[in-house]
Amino acid sequence: MNQLCFQVSEHDLSYAIIDRRSKLITQSATSKLSGRVAELKRDEATEFLRNEGLNDFNGEVSLSYAGMRATLVPQMIYGDTNAKDVFDFVYGNTDNIIEHTRFFEQALVNVYEIEDWIKRFFVIRFPRINIQHETTHILRGIFEKNTFLPTIHLSINASHFSLFAVSKNQLDFFNTFGFNNTEDLLYYTLHTINNLNYASKECTLFWHSNEDKNLMFNDFSEQIKRSASAREMDLHQVSKIKHQLLCV
Repeated sequence: MNQLCFQVSEHDLSYAIIDRRSKLITQSATSKLSGRVAELKRDEATEFLRNEGLNDFNGEVSLSYAGMRATLVPQMIYGDTNAKDVFDFVYGNTDNIIEHTRFFEQALVNVYEIEDWIKRFFVIRFPRINIQHETTHILRGIFEKNTFLPTIHLSINASHFSLFAVSKNQLDFFNTFGFNNTEDLLYYTLHTINNLNYASKECTLFWHSNEDKNLMFNDFSEQIKRSASAREMDLHQVSKIKHQLLCV
């Protein structure tokens, strides 16, 4: 069976059709969302889906929203509040929809905002679509494997990235940062490695992205290997969109 996986951010809309058995991508494309208001973004998305022949897709459908404003809250704390109160406390008031997803493996709740037009647009076309924030998808991908030794995970988007630090089967650190160039990525990554005292020879770094970020990964790899604190670190690329296979 095939799964249609969408990725939506403020700036672009991507999709991939993935064979769930082989985990191979059989079809994919990306379109920029240049409209500044919801109506224009809907028009761009409508044309993109029509041109790609996706309106009549028959199978599992999921969506990963790559918004910058998401926070992870311990389940124990979240139990005494709600998603909107948590979001308002961390980021202030917003006109967007506030959602949350529970990540039971680590007793965490992911609280995030999502643009209203996205839910309306995709639920109308795919009523059974599974919509979650990409932080949840990345966490499921991380903890699907053994996480005892220290690992750093970077989830790369157009203008921001999320950084996850994991060791001894638990999440040690999570945050999202804006960035303009590779040097910004290096600064936050090396700062985290040093502060957490992750040993370079034991730590592995995973770069979660789509294929359009391959050149950036190559540049990042060359530069981080020049640092004394990361010289012996293993680096691996991971297809970010395939994490959605774990969340339906």
